[in-house]
Amino acid sequence: MSKQARHVARICIDNTILLDILDFKGGKVLDIYQDREYYRPNEFYITLEHPDLGKVYPGGMIPIVIPTFKAEYGPNGVIIRIDRIDPIKRHPDKGIEKPGKS
Repeated sequence: MSKQARHVARICIDNTILLDILDFKGGKVLDIYQDREYYRPNEFYITLEHPDLGKVYPGGMIPIVIPTFKAEYGPNGVIIRIDRIDPIKRHPDKGIEKPGKS
């Protein structure tokens, strides 16, 4: 049985870019992993710290959050803008931001 070559690579992304893509600018990535107990090949978890997320006290359980995004498409069908609408964006000086106003 011969093995076929595959098109594979390990992708390296700077934390700043990942946080910008997810619309958690200014946050801090703490961990990225796949759950090995309940392996789901299309899911991975990013543990991050950001003011828009709920408080977790030492020893507390970190909740799983599934963000909601709103995408704006150009005339050719390519995404030109993505806004995170949930969890709601909070700004220390401006309060809660309305979705689509970033």
